Amino acid sequence: RLWGAAGDKRLPPLSVWLGGSHSAASILLYAGNFRAGAMARLALIVQDDSSVALLAPLAARGCEVLAVNACPAGSSSGCAEFARRAVELGFGVVSLGQTGARVPTAAAATVDAALAAFKPELAVFVPDGGAELPTSFETLACPRKYIFRAACGDEDLPGAPWPEFSPIFRGLSSASVALERFADGERKEEASVVVPVGDAETALTLRTKRSLARCEILATLLDGGELPKAELVAEEAVKNAAVAPSCISLDWSDDTTSRFVRAHFFPPHDAAEVSDPVSGEAYFIECMEQFHEFRTRVLGERAAGGDGAQAAYAADTHWYSNVGGSIVKMGDSNIHMPARVADKKRPAVIPGAALGARKKLRMNEPLIGPNADRYCATALASVWIG
Repeated sequence: RLWGAAGDKRLPPLSVWLGGSHSAASILLYAGNFRAGAMARLALIVQDDSSVALLAPLAARGCEVLAVNACPAGSSSGCAEFARRAVELGFGVVSLGQTGARVPTAAAATVDAALAAFKPELAVFVPDGGAELPTSFETLACPRKYIFRAACGDEDLPGAPWPEFSPIFRGLSSASVALERFADGERKEEASVVVPVGDAETALTLRTKRSLARCEILATLLDGGELPKAELVAEEAVKNAAVAPSCISLDWSDDTTSRFVRAHFFPPHDAAEVSDPVSGEAYFIECMEQFHEFRTRVLGERAAGGDGAQAAYAADTHWYSNVGGSIVKMGDSNIHMPARVADKKRPAVIPGAALGARKKLRMNEPLIGPNADRYCATALASVWIG
């Protein structure tokens, strides 16, 4: 991309990039971010993959964008989808690394240098929950800086794993997304959009709704229109806990359990957990069908159960990829039986693989699902396929 851009008469000569005070970061920045007819130079600092929805309105308006991956320490996704889509659209991408947004590292210094060279007219930070502001965002010299905030009208439960947990578990009918102006260390709300929380809402679907609401606000901000200022209707939340519970209680009603399961359904994060009070073994619960199966088979029919011998062959039919990216077998076994938490560390089984054998087999059926592209790319890069 660097050498290809060197022939573009609109860009400075390559000798200018390689000389003077320009750093390596700024060289890559110029090569990856020059876009003809740009309306704004925008730095987009994000902490999760749902922010990928913000890239489309930026590309449609011809904005110059520097995308900064600021995923917090311990993040399971690393904002891989966001970074890939940004590159596909021709935007520059830099990463703070997963060491924490406020930890001084070599990566942070590189990001700071890239942001300084980019000289954005607008900076937007999209946090994953109540994360602290990255130092790179706080110290950035930019005339307009904004922060997106997820709100639910009632204070989040202490210990909530993500912002979508509280409105679902508390039984609220709506939540919101707010845009705050950040200046001199102070925040001031300038826009907000209300999103409905349905009866079957999950954390994943609510995060998607909030992502689309962010797109609406950002598009209006870029177009110079009147920013929406919707207010949440006051409502009484379900008071079933002072802090966010860590697992399902067998004393809960089905309604409370359902809200907890849906509030915890946020792939690729772990699903809700429930423990067998006798053995102490924990199980993942992704839906109420699995919870009912747990009560029937684990609690009520323990004596009749049994692990059985593990099959020596992973059948290559009736497999699909779920929204979370994991591979799920749908065959003659009970698909509603919840998985043991202890089984999480077991290696994933590739459909069509002969377990414990040297012979390589292949899949007979195509993979269907929203993660087919990512799964097939991983499978083709592995050694199991013949």
